[in-house]
Amino acid sequence: MRVWDGINRYLAFRLKELEFRVQTWKRSREISRAYDTPSTRRQKAVSADYYTFRLRIMAGVKLIGVALALFLVGFGAVKLVAFASSAMSEYAENRAPAHADGKAAAADKAAEAAEKKASAAEKKVAASAARKVTAAAKKAVAAEKKAADAAKKALLAAEKKAAAAEKKAADAARKALSAAEKKAAAAEKKTANVAKKALSAAEKKAAAEKKAADAAKKALSATEKKADGRGQAAVVDGGPDSGDGGSLAEPEPLPGLSDDSGLPETAVLPEGYSSPAASSPAAGAPAAPAQPANKLVEAFQGAIPRGTSDRLILVNKAAKQMYLLKPGPDGWDVARAFPVATGENDGRKVVEGDKKTPEGVYFIVGRKHRSELTHMYGPAAFITDYPNEQDRREQRTGHGIWIHGSERGNLPPFFTQGCVATSNPEILEFASLMGRDWAGTPVVIVSGEEEARKHLASVDFGAIKTRRSEVISHYNEKQAEFEKLVNGWKAAWESRDIEKYSSFYLTSSFMEGSTKWDAFRDRKNRLFNAYSAIYVDLSNITLTEYTENAATVKFHQVYNTNVGNKMENAKRLIFRKDQGNWKIYREIPFPKEELL
Repeated sequence: MRVWDGINRYLAFRLKELEFRVQTWKRSREISRAYDTPSTRRQKAVSADYYTFRLRIMAGVKLIGVALALFLVGFGAVKLVAFASSAMSEYAENRAPAHADGKAAAADKAAEAAEKKASAAEKKVAASAARKVTAAAKKAVAAEKKAADAAKKALLAAEKKAAAAEKKAADAARKALSAAEKKAAAAEKKTANVAKKALSAAEKKAAAEKKAADAAKKALSATEKKADGRGQAAVVDGGPDSGDGGSLAEPEPLPGLSDDSGLPETAVLPEGYSSPAASSPAAGAPAAPAQPANKLVEAFQGAIPRGTSDRLILVNKAAKQMYLLKPGPDGWDVARAFPVATGENDGRKVVEGDKKTPEGVYFIVGRKHRSELTHMYGPAAFITDYPNEQDRREQRTGHGIWIHGSERGNLPPFFTQGCVATSNPEILEFASLMGRDWAGTPVVIVSGEEEARKHLASVDFGAIKTRRSEVISHYNEKQAEFEKLVNGWKAAWESRDIEKYSSFYLTSSFMEGSTKWDAFRDRKNRLFNAYSAIYVDLSNITLTEYTENAATVKFHQVYNTNVGNKMENAKRLIFRKDQGNWKIYREIPFPKEELL
């Protein structure tokens, strides 16, 4: 009995030890969870599962060992009883042969009884041990399952909280971005409305000015007809407006234009106007021209060979007239005549600042729109290639000779410092007649004081045709080059790759309005990350100005995103050459109506 009691106590001790370890493990889990953070629960849940699995294996191994020990003890007890019975039988046979049979029978019975008792005890012990082991195992499994369920619930709750927090942050970011975009769109719309109102007012004013100019033109035509009837030379007033003694200083930029919305520093501004008071002719000065202006025009109409050009501009400095000539069925026709102002001093331009308009054959190589000009130059301007090759050979200097509008809107008598200027309504009409095919248009500027045949003799129409082809070919080549460059910039924009997009910019000196490169790049990067798709549609891509180190490209742009943030405007990209490569130096939006 002592052996069995010892075995039972040993088994009870081991079971209590196992229960204590499970309770200790559960308590440590609860303490660890109390100090745990959501970010590490998943990892620790995995570690707890692994540790629970190890405990389960160790408990199973121990229980198997205990069961095996109980079996060996029972088997030994049976063998011991059998051995004792055998020994007693031998002893009885040796010591009491007379009672051998009775004692043997008694011994056999005792042995059988002992064996039965041992078998029953063994079965009882084994059954009890098995029940205890099964119960302990069930408790351990239940505890593990409960702990695993709790860990899963905690992990799921943590994940839900994290997802909710992320969604909330994303919604807040989207709302903030949408609000910012709405504000930007409202501001842009407001600016566009202001620009439209200003444009409408300017157009109304231009219409009134045109009306006044037409009246003046009729009066001038009547005067010329009267002079022709008397055989006298037509007189054109080239002096300043005596009613205005103020200075024609260059005005401030148009409202809504930033300081950097003008030309690149390497581009050339036109020569400005002189003061009317300073440019007033002396009293009693003889009038010009010496012959009627129409004689010169008639001479050119009959002498220009067909195929020279699809149009030609003739400027008569003395008559202060500019004629747009186009080929007709019977020669060249005057499509339109415009009164103009030219340089204050007579004669051919020689040096910069001599206030003379050049004379010779030039070509239009550039076009400027309203947003690029202060009101001194009107709503449009066309750039000539003065000084040309002959001027450079003869060492003539100066720059930026334009055909442009007027500071005053209409065209009272005044002088320029070398440009050819007309009224604002007429420069707009001239621009409309020129269309988009202005590049390479010949401009013949003559003094108008000599006989028509002398002017014709000075013009080489064969050279005009050749030079025009060269100018147009060069322009088309550069147009294709910049059109490809702009389309590459558009593709990088649509790709939302900030590094690829940045490669098109002169990052060391780029500005958009008052925004420098770093702030511009950060804003673009935020927008790239906010949208899953950006769509940019470009049309009317036009190279409007080109020098060796600077160029201007304009186009109509429609911008859209995957969430429908659509914007439409015109844009001007100003390029500069940096280490042999063209880079965007300025990016300037302007009203689309101006371009279209």
